[in-house]
Amino acid sequence: MEEMTSNLDWINEIEVSAPRIQRYLRSLLIDVDIDDEGYLFLKDGLEHPAWVYIDAPRTLVQLIAQVPLQPDEGLQAAAVYELNQTYIGVQFHTLYGKLWGNAWLSYKTGMCLRHLAHIVPLFCSAVLHAVHEPCIRNLIQREFPGRHH
Repeated sequence: MEEMTSNLDWINEIEVSAPRIQRYLRSLLIDVDIDDEGYLFLKDGLEHPAWVYIDAPRTLVQLIAQVPLQPDEGLQAAAVYELNQTYIGVQFHTLYGKLWGNAWLSYKTGMCLRHLAHIVPLFCSAVLHAVHEPCIRNLIQREFPGRHH
């Protein structure tokens, strides 16, 4: 039987680190920086920028994206509720005038880097798709590049 992943794609739980993920994503031509708090910031090579955070105590990788909102907290709450009813796999909330999307992946028994590289663009695409939903599209700030007028 043919092996599904190479040894380069699979890393053990203790090998999961920001620099290791950064090297792998850069090999796929995704521009990745690591900030002072250990978040990986993924810029070029995706539809929308995202952050990846390694939550080592809980053995989770958190995917994070944000979009600036117009100030209208009443409508924001209703829109976020509707988005969370519509999108499975991405959890939305508002904070500091932005719509945040989050998703989590466990690496309790290790991580397939190829899977992470596949999931990150899908996550970014889901966030971009969500901001065009009728419930929230008029709340997105006008200067947001992904906003359709």
